[in-house]
Amino acid sequence: MFQRSLFIAACLFLASPLSTAGQVDPLWLAASETLRASRDLVASEVDTNTVVTDENGKNLDTINKSTKLTGWRDGEPVRTTVKMVESQQSGLGELKFEWGIANHPEQALANADSIVRAGPAVLDGKNAVLFHVTGVQRKRPFTAKVWIDEATRLPLRADYAIKGVPMTKSMAYSVLFGRDEQARWLPLKIDVDTTVSALFYQFRVQSAQQLSNWVKRP
Repeated sequence: MFQRSLFIAACLFLASPLSTAGQVDPLWLAASETLRASRDLVASEVDTNTVVTDENGKNLDTINKSTKLTGWRDGEPVRTTVKMVESQQSGLGELKFEWGIANHPEQALANADSIVRAGPAVLDGKNAVLFHVTGVQRKRPFTAKVWIDEATRLPLRADYAIKGVPMTKSMAYSVLFGRDEQARWLPLKIDVDTTVSALFYQFRVQSAQQLSNWVKRP
């Protein structure tokens, strides 16, 4: 029960997307505009693979979960679980572990108090520009590294680290971008790595979320 409560607390924060303000660099603006052009899209399918381990690296559960869009409520998508496999039958697969990006792809690039062009970089063989991003969300500071392709002005990857979250030793997630089935540039994968710690108990959650079959809002 204690383990489940900690997991729920972490997931409640993860369900809240980042939203701050203030970007000035033209390359950042161009990358952000690409995502804003897709703000009316939602991922109709979300497949998530999650591994939960204790502080000694022992597996507590491996969860494979698939959900599909089945309706709408107040303009937001409603997804139904169509597949659930839990290696340890912990029940943790029933918990939501989302960032909101599947519903709002434009939020994959968080606006921030400070967006600094750090310089040229190479990511997966592509020439890019690295940005260092900082801000505060709900009194919790976050930092990020974002890689943007200078030639195409498309975001390639965004790595976020969040501090000050209760009962967590560390919380980080990465967004990887690419083209979907219709060649639209969108966030396609979210990798989460969080260590939850309280009193004398600690566990780590590593989750890979695939977003696909993007459709327009009604």
